[in-house]
Amino acid sequence: MSDNNNYTQKEMTAKIMLDIEKIFNKLDELQKDINTRPTRAEIYGWIIAGISIATLVCVDVVKTQINLSQILQGGLAALVAWLFKTVNELQQMAVVYQVQIDKLEQVVVDLALREKELNSAITEILIKLGG
Repeated sequence: MSDNNNYTQKEMTAKIMLDIEKIFNKLDELQKDINTRPTRAEIYGWIIAGISIATLVCVDVVKTQINLSQILQGGLAALVAWLFKTVNELQQMAVVYQVQIDKLEQVVVDLALREKELNSAITEILIKLGG
């Protein structure tokens, strides 16, 4: 049986299943992308390591009577600013990805309902044909 769109029920169900598979693949891709981002704890760890190294370098510079502390402090301030900016951008990207995941989940729900309706219609037709 075909509707106005010239698809049989079987073709329409196959098309929906293909769309659902594409959605799940996109969800997997987004999840992998989110999982590869550094965590806030890792970024703070980098900041602490950088500050520790800068402190050691500053102590060595002071011991050798070379006054590079202002240069190091300026560089360290720039590094910290860049790291916080990066953390902020990553948080914004995570929010965008979460919104995309939510939308895709809704599409999956809608497709599942559509598939249920199609299966119901197919069952009804089979009952009418058989009965």
